[in-house]
Amino acid sequence: MLRRGVLPFAMAMPLACAAGNSAFAMNHPDALKQGGGIIAASASPTRGFPNASLRRQQEEDQDQIFLINTRAIGTRCEGDAMCSGLVCETHAGLGGPYGWESLSWEQLSAELAKPTPTIIYIHGNRVDCGYSKSHGLAMYRSLANRRQDDGPIRFIIWSWPSSQIRGQVRDYQVKAARTKQVGWQLAWAIDQLPAETPLAVIGYSYGARVATGALHLLAGGRLGSLELNERLHPERPPVRAALVAAALDANWIRPGGYHGRALEQIDELLLVNNHLDPAMRFYHLAMESGARPLGFGGTGGLGQFATRVRSVDVTNSVGRHHAIEEYLSSSSRVTRVLEQVAQFPPQHPQEPVLADAEMSDAEASETEVALAP
Repeated sequence: MLRRGVLPFAMAMPLACAAGNSAFAMNHPDALKQGGGIIAASASPTRGFPNASLRRQQEEDQDQIFLINTRAIGTRCEGDAMCSGLVCETHAGLGGPYGWESLSWEQLSAELAKPTPTIIYIHGNRVDCGYSKSHGLAMYRSLANRRQDDGPIRFIIWSWPSSQIRGQVRDYQVKAARTKQVGWQLAWAIDQLPAETPLAVIGYSYGARVATGALHLLAGGRLGSLELNERLHPERPPVRAALVAAALDANWIRPGGYHGRALEQIDELLLVNNHLDPAMRFYHLAMESGARPLGFGGTGGLGQFATRVRSVDVTNSVGRHHAIEEYLSSSSRVTRVLEQVAQFPPQHPQEPVLADAEMSDAEASETEVALAP
């Protein structure tokens, strides 16, 4: 039951495609048409986002960027449906709506068979199909300042059926339930990758919910009646993960929680938290459990997995925003944290995510905390 007079979580979230006054609209002018709708980001270096440089364009020429779209499949959790229903595209390095070329799943599978270091990005709620491309490219470009010797990467944008539906609270609750099946679909796709593929996962908002659900399944867990019964690679090394404004119950990733085996499949988890984010503040009002979200302030009670989790509070920089473009443009610290995910092989777990000397005075007030058990 929602409290009267209090803005519910779903109403607090900014509509993804209402970009007229957003940082995304200012930094991606080629993504807009006269009607004001976002169609796709230009492949040219962007203005305003961090690390816009010639080196980034050179890396784009070497990296592979793919889109895997599950919208035609809906919530079906069957291998045959995945093989026949996935819509796959590759970024061809051109601008506007012509920057993408279609691939069959068989063609993409041939590419995925190569153990290229891979980053999978999962967007949040209320992201239309066309916007998922520009949304994903913005995240990809935020990772451009990775180490000089890292070499090329494969970047996959995971697009799931999250377009807005009628009814603010209904939209929120339907998508929350849907992430369970989307998590299975993502786990199935990851299982198709060679086990030796270096892998990192980045989830934003509801995408974080999808990410931890998938990793929980890959570790041998269940989501209700869902599990990965037929595995190509039953054993997979732990992956690196980053969750930005994570819209899932904070206690889910604790041992024994709903996604309680996810940390078994994670080498290092970076949490980017903001307790002024409206989606984080009002999350509990639309949840039957009344729980606090993971992206509000992290969680404790992780036991032996506590040393794998690092929490970075960016409230002072990002403030009262939820849109991913605000996180990427408001705080260079966010992008520096995300860049850690793009560095293969993983760093030693005890190495700090950020050096204090790299922070500005304003950023120094945003504490990075290794969560206690």
